Amino acid sequence: MIVLVIIAFALIAWLDVPKLINRKEWKDLIVFSIFYIFAFIIASLQAFKVEIPSPILGIQFFIEKILHLSYG
Repeated sequence: MIVLVIIAFALIAWLDVPKLINRKEWKDLIVFSIFYIFAFIIASLQAFKVEIPSPILGIQFFIEKILHLSYG
């Protein structure tokens, strides 16, 4: 499964990165790379069957405990 993740991400990078470099869109390349690396890490962890916590729990904690807001 991890091999498929690596192949898929390599293919997408092979198609998109050269276009950004040729157009000299350096800021776009940096943002693309950051999101791309984050997505690759998440996909790899899922391929290895690692339990990834829901981000909604962190958002809920932030809203209730940090901002002291309640809802619903």
